[in-house]
Amino acid sequence: TDVTTGLSGCMALLLAFRLNVCYSRWWEGRLLWGRVIEGARSLVTIALALEADAEPGSEEAKYKRGFAEGLAGWSIAFAVALKFHLRGDAFEGDKCEAQISRLLKGKGLAFGSTAIHRLKQSRHPPLHALRSIRHAIRRVVRESRSEGAEVIALENQFNTISSEFHIALTGCERILRTPCPPGYVGVLRVSLLFFLMLLPFVLLEIGYWLIPVVFCT
Repeated sequence: TDVTTGLSGCMALLLAFRLNVCYSRWWEGRLLWGRVIEGARSLVTIALALEADAEPGSEEAKYKRGFAEGLAGWSIAFAVALKFHLRGDAFEGDKCEAQISRLLKGKGLAFGSTAIHRLKQSRHPPLHALRSIRHAIRRVVRESRSEGAEVIALENQFNTISSEFHIALTGCERILRTPCPPGYVGVLRVSLLFFLMLLPFVLLEIGYWLIPVVFCT
């Protein structure tokens, strides 16, 4: 009885620490995914503001509209690619392409099949989507008609927001590839094993109720 009581106290502390670690990892992942959502909204909002500055119906307005749609498409592609990447699912299947197409069509956007094909062929789809976002930003900033200081400020603003994607990707991969230390997990498992082995002997005094109690445990 004394041994079982000691093990139960030790296990309670270990389980409390384990639950705290699990919740911390879950909450950090939630914050990182929030960065992806925030970054995507900020990118598209700034891109649409650039379109509003152009003369309606002009070639510049059409170009900036296409730029905004491209950023929106690649932002969605990044989120979907990141989800498949973290879950370890194969990106080559039709599930990812169908999901990207469904999300884009729901927002009235067009995303070329060539872009999806390149995304599927890349070794690291989330990084490929992030690189495409930054390439589109450099191109639209380079062709902008704003003055020098405004161009630099615009580029810095875009780069700051797009770096949120990179931070989220790196943080999610760190959580995925950094499991709990084996020694910590091993101590918890051994304690649990011995506790369950000794529990029936402690519960002998309750008679026939021992069978359902141990079974439920």
